[in-house]
Parts: sequence; C-alpha cells; structure tokens
Amino acid sequence: MKILSICALLFSILFFHFIVEGQKCRCLPAFKEDFPSSGNVMTIIDEGKVKSVQGIVNWMSAEPMEGAVIEVYKITEDEIINKKSYNGYSNDPEISRDQKIYDIVNGKKRNKACKTISDGKFCFNNLKKGKYILKIGLNHLLDKSGMNSVYFVVEVDKKSGKNHQVEAFINVAS
Repeated sequence: MKILSICALLFSILFFHFIVEGQKCRCLPAFKEDFPSSGNVMTIIDEGKVKSVQGIVNWMSAEPMEGAVIEVYKITEDEIINKKSYNGYSNDPEISRDQKIYDIVNGKKRNKACKTISDGKFCFNNLKKGKYILKIGLNHLLDKSGMNSVYFVVEVDKKSGKNHQVEAFINVAS
C-alpha cells in the first residue's frame, strides 16, 4: 500500500510539473505549410543578448494574436556582416542589413517554428548559444488582408543574456 501511495504521489508531482510547464508556453508545432505572411513593410528589431527566446505576438490593438507563426533561423556573424546574398548579390556594401536579413530568411530552411494559440505566447527554450533571426507574422493560411511580418535578431547566451520577452505587434500591410 505504501508503494502505491508513493507512486501516486510521484505521478501527481510529475503531472503537476507538466501542467505548470505547459502553461508557461503553449505554442503549437508549425507544419511545413504554416508560415508567416509577408506584407510590404519590413520591420527589423535587434534585441541583443537574451537567455532564452520567448514572447508574445499582439495585434496593433494589443490583443494577443492567435494563429501567428514564429520561425527561427540560426545565423552566423558572417551572414550578417560579410554575407553574400542568397539572391545572387555579392559582398556589395550597398546591400543593406535589412536586405541581407530578408535574403537569409528567404534563402534558408527554418530551424524551428511554432504557432500561437489564443494567448499569443511563444517560446523556444532549448536554442543553443548563437545568433538567430525570428520571423513573426500571421499564418498565411489565415491572412485575408495582407499582414506585415516583424523580424527580430537575437543572440542566445544563457550566461550573460538578459531575461527578456520579445513583444511583436503585427499590423495590416499598407
């Protein structure tokens, strides 16, 4: 009887742990056909060093966005600074950092992706140390009006990164 009680207690603790952990981030896995729509305005935000990648996607009205897709692309410093573009450009100094980021995202396979539920929250807690681009926008399958995407550049560093939550506001393309 004692063993059964101990097993029930351990099960309860594990079950509670997974419920609590799940409440922190319930972003759903994104499938190949799920990707952010891209409007005609590109917003890039440099978030610097962070301990983990997590945040919330909102409409411009500050309401959480259900159905947003967050894509993660691992990048190298060379791709941002000395990058030869995936669209055929060379190390041309005339190519802006924004254009390079756009080219990276559109020329590479994403490393990870997820879809938000009604609370708009997302997280990628197991990213290794390094630089990443996040592309965030409404799932193109749900987009009927042409929404813009937002790009974030982050560097994951669990030791010296800041505890920070990315907050993306998505608006209609103009």
